Amino acid sequence: MKCPECGGQQTKAVRDIQLLDEKVGPLFITRAEFWECSDCKSRLYTADTALRISDARQRKVEELVRGRPISEFVSVVEAAGLLGVTRQGFHKNQRIRKGFIYGTELGRRPVYLRASVLRFGTTRDGRFVLSLYNPQDTECITEEAQEVGYAEKSVAAGSIQQWRREGHATSIATPVKKAYV
Repeated sequence: MKCPECGGQQTKAVRDIQLLDEKVGPLFITRAEFWECSDCKSRLYTADTALRISDARQRKVEELVRGRPISEFVSVVEAAGLLGVTRQGFHKNQRIRKGFIYGTELGRRPVYLRASVLRFGTTRDGRFVLSLYNPQDTECITEEAQEVGYAEKSVAAGSIQQWRREGHATSIATPVKKAYV
């Protein structure tokens, strides 16, 4: 199979991997299945691996958000007030529903990080770095890969041409130095 990035030859691999997500830090995936280019070392993850990466990221976000002091959280009513919308408008906002504001549940009530709400109010994206990366790690997931869920960006092995013809992007890991420059 040819690499979509450089045209080099890709080979299938199954091994444990560590990815560095810019927002949440390192993610560890066991027995990840992917296609790796022999020339540029980019990776194309299978749908199953992409889902596992997405799940690992979600778990890490939840862990990091829940580790914040309770004083950093606001209720739905307070968050809506900070954004100048109604509570109903806050709940119906598609970007908020897709996780563009960090939040969790306190008891059975949703609460949101105040800093994330304020950032969302100015940039329409309340996500920010929850964990610092370790420069010793060798790859990360770029901002582009976070725009769309990994499952939506993954490619079933052997169908890259059809996937690209349909207009889908691919999940490709890039070296840390490229992503953080």
